[in-house]
Amino acid sequence: MSGTANGYCCRLEEDLIVKNDRIIMNYVLTNTGTKTFTTEQYLHNFLTFSQRNVGPNYRVYFPYQVTASPEVRQWQPPELKPVGRGQQWVDENPPMVSLENMILYTKTISSVPKTWIYKPDDYLGPDAIAVEQTDAGQRVVIDSSIRSSYVGIWTTSYQVSPEQFVIVTLAPGETVEYTRTYKFSADGSIPQDCTSDQIVNENDLSVISSAWLSSPGRANWNPSCDVFGDDVVDNKDLAALGQVWGRNAASPVPAVQWSLDETTGMTAADIAGSHDGSLIGFSADDSQWVAGHSGGGLEFDGTDDYLQVEGYHGICGGNPRTVSAWIKTQADPTGGLPIVSWGQNQPGAYWLVEVDEQQRLRLSCGSGFVSANQQQVGDGEWHHIAVVLDPADPRRPLISDVSLYVDGRRRTIYRMAESEINTGGVENLRIGASHDPGGSYFAGTMDEVAIFDGVLGTTAIHQAYLQ
Repeated sequence: MSGTANGYCCRLEEDLIVKNDRIIMNYVLTNTGTKTFTTEQYLHNFLTFSQRNVGPNYRVYFPYQVTASPEVRQWQPPELKPVGRGQQWVDENPPMVSLENMILYTKTISSVPKTWIYKPDDYLGPDAIAVEQTDAGQRVVIDSSIRSSYVGIWTTSYQVSPEQFVIVTLAPGETVEYTRTYKFSADGSIPQDCTSDQIVNENDLSVISSAWLSSPGRANWNPSCDVFGDDVVDNKDLAALGQVWGRNAASPVPAVQWSLDETTGMTAADIAGSHDGSLIGFSADDSQWVAGHSGGGLEFDGTDDYLQVEGYHGICGGNPRTVSAWIKTQADPTGGLPIVSWGQNQPGAYWLVEVDEQQRLRLSCGSGFVSANQQQVGDGEWHHIAVVLDPADPRRPLISDVSLYVDGRRRTIYRMAESEINTGGVENLRIGASHDPGGSYFAGTMDEVAIFDGVLGTTAIHQAYLQ
C-alpha cells in the first residue's frame, strides 16, 4: 500500500497461532504513508462460559487496583434490615461491584453501559486481564506484549467483552510488532497433559519425544507438546512435564497429608510422605485424640496446642497450591483461629489459613487477605474447608488469585486487601497455630489436613467434601 490518503496509509499483518491451551495473535503494523499517525487498536473479546448468563460467579480482574468510569461502587456487605415482622440480610448493591482490582457481577443482568478501566499511572507490572466463571471453573487470561492505555468492558446478558486499547504512534516507515495471547483453563485441566487423558505419565513423555525439537511447519510439530509456548518442543517443555509428573486431574494426590487417626502418642503421621508432625503443648494422657469427621481427629485447646512439622516449609514463593481440612471449632469462638500456617513473619511472606473474627474462612499473607462470604465455619459444626492459589499470571501471584471453599462449594468474596504473594520458606509448617510464635491457637477439632503442590478444581474439592 502507498500513502495516497492525504499522506496517511498503513499495513497491518496478523499471524494467528492456536496451540495447547492458548491462542496467540502476532501483529506487525507499518506506517506506509508519508505522515506520522497515532492509532488505537483493540479487539472485541465476546466471552461466555458454558452458556451461562452474566451474573453471579462472573468476574473480570486485573493485576492492579482499578479506577472505573462510569463509577462502579465498592463492595459493601449486605445489611440486616427489617422485613415484615423479622429481619433479613438485604443486598442493595448494583449488578456490578468493584473489589479493588476486580469487577464482580452479583446479579443476573440484561446489559450495562460500557465500563472503562484505568490502571494507576505508576503501575509497571504485567498488562493482563482475567475473566472467569467461578461456578463452571473456567477462565480466560488475555495478555498484551505492549501496554494498553485503558480497558473497555462491554457487557450484555450473555457475554462479557474486556477490550485492551493499545495506542501506537508511528512515523513514516516505522514498524511495531506486538502480541496478544489468550490462555484458557478449565476445572481439572493440566496443560502438560499432552494426550488429554487427565493424567501426566509416560504417554505424554512419548508424545513429547515424538515431537522433540520440532517447531511450526516441521513434519513432527505437535502444538499440544509446546507447554512453554515458545514454538519449539525442547528441555523447557520436558521440565514443565516433570513438574507435574504423575498428577491425576481426576484423583489428585497430596504432597503431605495428616489423617490424624492416631489414638495415642505425640506424633501425627504424614500418610502421603515423610513429614510427620510433632504435638506441641498437648497433654501426655492421649486425651487429645478424639473422634474426627472420618475416623479419628485431633482436639486443640486454644491455649498452647499445635502440630509442628520439622523441616517442612510448605509451598513457597508464588507457586500454585491447595490446602484442605475438616474443622470443627468450639461453639461461638472469639478472635481468629489459625488452621494451617507457614512462611516468614514479614509482609506478603507468610501463608495463614484461619477462621476470622466473624467466623468466616480467611487467608492472610501479611500485607493482604481475603475472606469468604455467605457461610460461617466457626459454629461448632464440622465443615470442609479448602484454600486454593491459582495465579492468573504466574509472574505475579496475587491475593485475588486465591479461591475459598466451604463444604465443597466455592464461596464469594466478603472482604479483600490486595497484595502480591511470595511465601517464605523459613518457618516450619504449623497446624493449629499461626506463623507468629506470639499469635493465637486453634480451639476445636481437626481432621484430614492435606496440602497439594498444585491447583485442585471445584470438582475435586466437592468430591473430597462428599467422601
